[in-house]
Amino acid sequence: FEAVAELLDLLWAVNGAIGEAAKAIGASSSALTKLVFSDAQLAQRVNALRKKHDFRPLRDPRAG
Repeated sequence: FEAVAELLDLLWAVNGAIGEAAKAIGASSSALTKLVFSDAQLAQRVNALRKKHDFRPLRDPRAG
């Protein structure tokens, strides 16, 4: 749970910008998006944050 909280804190700090968050942790945007969608509740929270900052919602990369 601590890692999820830290990820949410990071995303909050960059206003939901996946690319910026990924760069900050040395990952690709794709890898971070996959991580976000590994948990439905996390994906929902991240997309709510992104909406608040006028970003489009992330799409589940497994949805094709």
